[in-house]
Amino acid sequence: DEAIALHLRELDIGEKTLGPEHPDVATTLNNLGITYLGKQDLEKAEPMFRRALAISEKILGPEHPDVANALNNVAAIYMKTKRYEEALPLEERALAIHTKSFGAKHPMVATTLRTLAGVHASLNRFDSAEALIDQAIEIQRAVYGENHPELVASYSTKAGFYFQAKRYQDSLKMMRTATD
Repeated sequence: DEAIALHLRELDIGEKTLGPEHPDVATTLNNLGITYLGKQDLEKAEPMFRRALAISEKILGPEHPDVANALNNVAAIYMKTKRYEEALPLEERALAIHTKSFGAKHPMVATTLRTLAGVHASLNRFDSAEALIDQAIEIQRAVYGENHPELVASYSTKAGFYFQAKRYQDSLKMMRTATD
């Protein structure tokens, strides 16, 4: 595919000109991983994301927001391959980094809370999933108001959790909230 070929060429040039551990190389690896992920080629996406994470941690430090984003990408692979227990500490670490970097009421924290809630729901930990998604919703309401796509996404996520937990009436109510 053309996009993959372009990313591979960019990676080759970046490694030769900037060195194999440059932040721009990590960005290219991340973009390549996202492209593979979009094609459902998880076996190729995972090493790209892992290498991007390793470079980011080494060059930027373990608490940099780019590290949190790289952690989210590796966790996304784990979620797609049903390795939920492995995804959990990565998402928890990403949340800690985002909270420290941006403050507890930042939209990026809300997004990470929603993702972490998804991990908990996948582990059938519905009480903690609900608490996490409620935190995300609270932040999003405060930042965006009631009619924002991120808030609607969180309502839909919460409705999905209720459905998984066989709380069908709550799921229906939450879907109505999301679509009103």
